[in-house]
Order: sequence, then structure tokens, then C-alpha cells
Amino acid sequence: YLGSSVFSGYLYSITLTIKGLDTNYVKIFSKLFAFDMSNNAFEGEIRNSIGDLVAIRGLNLSHNQLTGQIPMSIGKLTLLEGLDLSYNWLTGRIPQELASLTSLAVFNVSDNQLVGPIPHGNN
Repeated sequence: YLGSSVFSGYLYSITLTIKGLDTNYVKIFSKLFAFDMSNNAFEGEIRNSIGDLVAIRGLNLSHNQLTGQIPMSIGKLTLLEGLDLSYNWLTGRIPQELASLTSLAVFNVSDNQLVGPIPHGNN
């Protein structure tokens, strides 16, 4: 879950669920530009609430054991310049919503179980 907090200068809190244990991190600075959680043993699906990180410019979840589909909510990250989901176990199609990310310059989903074309947009 990602949601707003009332701490001065901080907008987000995050709860990470690892091996069934929820850990709440509060006071994530609102000017978080990059989120790099690569090279961990994270498993499970990427939650739709990832789309709440609207100010983020770089997201790296590569080299984990993430499963399921890429959430359509990533299409709400309109400032995103780099997205790396490579080396996971993601399945399904790449959401068409990603075609609206006009700032996206780096996009890596290699070494997954994805099918279908890469969506085309105006970028």
C-alpha cells in the first residue's frame, strides 16, 4: 500500500510485504526521484498501488522473482524516464497504458515470460 502521510515535507509511506511480514516505512521524502529495488529476492506481484508514486522518474525492480502481470497503473507515472523490470518472472502482455509515458527513454523487460508487441505511442 502506498498512501499519503501528514509528515512535514513527506508525502508517502510504504508497506513492504516480505515473506508474509508487513513492514511499514513512513516519511518517504516527497521528492523521491528514483526507486531502485533491484537484485533482491523479492517475489510476488507488483501491486497496483505502484502507480501512486507519481513523482518518480526512475523505477528499477530488475533481477528479482516478481510474478504476474505488469500493472496498468504504471501508466500513471507520467514523469517516468526509466523503467527496468528485466530478469523477473512477469507474464502476460505489456500494458497499452505504458504508451502514454512520453518521457520514458529507457524500458527494459527482457528475460521475462511476456508475450505480444511493445505498445506504441507518441514517444
